[in-house]
Amino acid sequence: MGQAIGGQVISSVMCIGQPIIFAVGSEILPRKLRPVAQAGINAAGAAGAIVGILAGGALTSASLYGWRNYWYMVTTLLGVSAIIIGILYNPPPRPLQRSLTLREKLARLDWIGSILLTIGLVLFTIGLSWGDNPYPWSDAHVLAPLIVGFCFFIGLIVHQTYFKRDGLIHHDLFKKDRNFAVALGCFFADGMIFWAANNYFAFQVSTLYETDSMLVGLHFCIAFFTAFAASASVALISSFTKAIREPIVASFIMFTIFYGWSLTYLVTAAQLSAPPHLIAITSGIMLAARSFGGSVALAIYTAIFNSSVSKHLGHDIAAAILPLGLPAQQLEAFIGTLAANNQAALAQIPGVTPQIIGAGVHALQGAYLISFRGVWIAAAAISGVTVIGGLKKGVTPGRAAHNAHCTLHVTYPVTL
Repeated sequence: MGQAIGGQVISSVMCIGQPIIFAVGSEILPRKLRPVAQAGINAAGAAGAIVGILAGGALTSASLYGWRNYWYMVTTLLGVSAIIIGILYNPPPRPLQRSLTLREKLARLDWIGSILLTIGLVLFTIGLSWGDNPYPWSDAHVLAPLIVGFCFFIGLIVHQTYFKRDGLIHHDLFKKDRNFAVALGCFFADGMIFWAANNYFAFQVSTLYETDSMLVGLHFCIAFFTAFAASASVALISSFTKAIREPIVASFIMFTIFYGWSLTYLVTAAQLSAPPHLIAITSGIMLAARSFGGSVALAIYTAIFNSSVSKHLGHDIAAAILPLGLPAQQLEAFIGTLAANNQAALAQIPGVTPQIIGAGVHALQGAYLISFRGVWIAAAAISGVTVIGGLKKGVTPGRAAHNAHCTLHVTYPVTL
């Protein structure tokens, strides 16, 4: 497990390249083609997700150590990508890249804001994760990190508002209209919603319905098959309608049901509202907000799930099997062995019969179903609130004008 966590930390550094991809796709194309560019990027991402999930499922189904082969495959793909980008992608350096030294570039980074955000996020999510798992919500282990983490968030807001106007969130991004702020909030919610499906859908399928990791992955791939088709569709829709508010609202309605296509339109909305020289920063903030939302939501979902499991698992199994004759002193061993899915050990517990095992399995599945339901209700509620917020119109820019990058010949109503 230590090796897995360490590898995940290292591989997560790769995520810093994700917002750059969205920025490049928009900076090299005219504004009117940005929805198409973002749709293409998302379609490619969905295709990669399909291949990755199915390949991972196949490799881990074939061998207990198939996950090593999967990570070798990922390492190879990332290495080849790095070589291709290093050789073929050579944009001209910007003026500040030429004039500033490395020390001056590092000095321009918002170190205080980054420290406040990191410490606040870590403490806040730890507090949420420990709620009812294993400490009660009133325990100092839960309250202390929650309160201190929240204080760091307040400090970050004060710092970004009054002391660092060009820090993590550049103030110029909010000068044109309120669309960037709305898109940023929606992207935060998008991260919260997506992580429910990303972490708990496959978990539910593998716990209750399938044991083959290939079939578990195939269940989850349905979302990415839909995302691939939706990315192409929304690009065509935006090209003809020139509107993005309605598709965003529709996306979060779909999120409430299961899954949406909001990534394409939200990035487009934010970039169209940002000054041309801040597109890269805009893309970075949007993806960071999505990850931020996912981090907070994952802790919330974990608290909801673990609290429900601890409440229902032992109680429901005991209620189902004790009337069937299992000795009370064997209850704890039975529940632990059943939860670990150790069929051989179950059969060796004194007093256990096939009828008791069947009733215990049924009760365990029911407890997990109730717990998963709490996660889906929370995610649907977040998406529903976002739908309501998206129905409120923002500022609609007028006809596009000439700028340094391109000439626009269409009106792009960014009506969030």
